[in-house]
Amino acid sequence: MSKIIFGFISIVLAGLTYSQDVRTTVNGYGHFDLGVQLDDNAVNSEMSIGEHDLFVNSVFKEDISFLGEFTVEVNKHSGFKASIQRARLKFQYYQNHSLIIGKMHTPVNYWNDVYHHGRVFFPTVNRPIALSHFTPIHTLGFRLQGQNLGDYNFGYDVVVGSGLAQNDIDISLNTGLSLTAAFHFKPIEGMRIGGAYYYNSVSDASQLSSHVLHDEGMNPLYTGSLQFHLANSSIAYFTEKGDELMSSPIMLLQLIHLVLLIIFQITCMRDSVLRTGLCLMLRLIF
Repeated sequence: MSKIIFGFISIVLAGLTYSQDVRTTVNGYGHFDLGVQLDDNAVNSEMSIGEHDLFVNSVFKEDISFLGEFTVEVNKHSGFKASIQRARLKFQYYQNHSLIIGKMHTPVNYWNDVYHHGRVFFPTVNRPIALSHFTPIHTLGFRLQGQNLGDYNFGYDVVVGSGLAQNDIDISLNTGLSLTAAFHFKPIEGMRIGGAYYYNSVSDASQLSSHVLHDEGMNPLYTGSLQFHLANSSIAYFTEKGDELMSSPIMLLQLIHLVLLIIFQITCMRDSVLRTGLCLMLRLIF
């Protein structure tokens, strides 16, 4: 069924490409890492090539667009590794309401929803630590989205797609799907307040996909069935400094890498509540 759906989408894209004047923009970003470690007897320094990002945005019609994000990063064991980070087709079916299909960033918190892999736009040197341990980074599936609604610029997202035990390239639409529901609003200029809930049922926690969690995975102590619940809230406040040519947004509220992440993780396991709490505590530490 999934192959039929995505095959139909490919035909639609091909038809739009040949029948419309397509406007495409391509941007590239990259970075280098330089680290210095001071020990008692020595100074250790290291320089390496970081992640490089190719960002493609195509507009087929006023209400139909495609977003692609492709990265190349260094793999110490096999040279360079290329990845498709995002590939999504967006259809704006009514005013500011849209249907999005494809691979996307899961809108579970402010950072993962707003920032892509081009680090030049990061307000910090690196991603928040929480993105390496708790956050389902990518989802392949379907998304209903609303943006800038009403006086307070209310927004919502509802996503159904790949779960923690599935990859984000080819999934089954029959079992193991995840559900994400998120909202946000902007009460004043430069401020964004939001919340999100994520749920996924996993039959075997030892099969969690590492890439979904930024290549580190969860390293679960428990290997049985898992009911994964994640609730998150975030607040961000920006102000503009400098003139129009040197405008630089600076996040004033800095909690957990400039984003306030209140994360409640509840894992419903076959074992006792005590062990559930112990696993959660160890994951927070490691």
